[in-house]
Amino acid sequence: MMFGWLYRRFFLFAAVFVGLVFAVCGFWLLLGVTCLCAGMVTAELPERLEAWHGF
Repeated sequence: MMFGWLYRRFFLFAAVFVGLVFAVCGFWLLLGVTCLCAGMVTAELPERLEAWHGF
């Protein structure tokens, strides 16, 4: 009886831990994609400004 409780508790802990790891990885992935997009927009900004102002 005790083993079943321990078994379920272990799997609950493992599921929560894996969920947290995936959440953290997802957060860093989202942050990385955001930084990549911001970098691409910033890299194109001088060309866009030149096109808008006709320099």
